[in-house]
Amino acid sequence: PLVALLDAEPAVAATAGYVLGRLGPRAESAVPVLVTRVVERNDPQSAAALSRIGPSAIPSLLQATAEQRLEPSRAAVIIGNMGLQAHSTLLPELASSFPERRATALLALGQFTTGARTVVAQVLPAMEDPSSQVRAAAANALGQLKTAAAEAKPVLSRAATDDSDPQVRAESLTALMAIGVPLEQLLPPVLQGLQDNSPAVRRGSAQAIGHLHPFPETAVDSLVAA
Repeated sequence: PLVALLDAEPAVAATAGYVLGRLGPRAESAVPVLVTRVVERNDPQSAAALSRIGPSAIPSLLQATAEQRLEPSRAAVIIGNMGLQAHSTLLPELASSFPERRATALLALGQFTTGARTVVAQVLPAMEDPSSQVRAAAANALGQLKTAAAEAKPVLSRAATDDSDPQVRAESLTALMAIGVPLEQLLPPVLQGLQDNSPAVRRGSAQAIGHLHPFPETAVDSLVAA
């Protein structure tokens, strides 16, 4: 099947990827080629095969993100689909010198809802990371963990208004909504977000107001001004 992955006929290569996925960890030798197919062709069968191969595929996926050949969000989905068996392999990556690897590990950890409170404690320190990419990934992961991340509300509230990076502010605001914050706590960062210099933050704030119940009448003037 490994040779067939290189076949010029897409149907043949896709079938080879499917077969390798069925082999699971026994197909570890195919990881470099599978990662290349994900990078170059965004091949779903190769991505699925990597998930089934399991944690032994993680180093190659993380290296591809560090080399900026693969988006951390894409690698994180593949790793997240491995399930909790990937957890112990990801934890050391939170201390990686490459922000892309740290971001990928965080995004993948956010998909582990089993033992979510433990994961929250592992993710939360990354909200202070010097890399804005990593802080945004941490906020995203906390949002994925929803109510289990309730202890992160104060940190996310500060980040939603005070972080220097617009992506971090936007991700933090989205995370607060996902976690479920009382109206009186969510409204101040949302209203401040409507005055943000970043269009992405202003758009996210406007969308957030639309989901608030009951609708805060005090937000009408801010929406008009935005």
